[in-house]
Amino acid sequence: MSNQAVLTFINKAEGDSSLRNRLVGLGAEGISKVAAQVGCNFTVDEWVSTLGEIYNSELSDQELNQVAGGANSPAPLGPLAVSRVSLDKAIPNAHGTYTLAPQ
Repeated sequence: MSNQAVLTFINKAEGDSSLRNRLVGLGAEGISKVAAQVGCNFTVDEWVSTLGEIYNSELSDQELNQVAGGANSPAPLGPLAVSRVSLDKAIPNAHGTYTLAPQ
């Protein structure tokens, strides 16, 4: 299950360029520490688990639209909904901060 603090943090980072700049090059532990400084407390395991859910989910029709050239049509997401597209925009190095669990 996605961790609300992780989702909140990703949304904060998406809307705050100075916060995004602080995250450049950080791993999961560093991201977790910066998140705690801005009031979003989560463990490295919660970060990894939530990112795994985001990256391993199927693309929605809205996300497919963005990838297929409809990027100028923003996908209506709820306040804590996070897609791969918004995650990669908010924290470009996020994908490298988690590993997939053995299947």
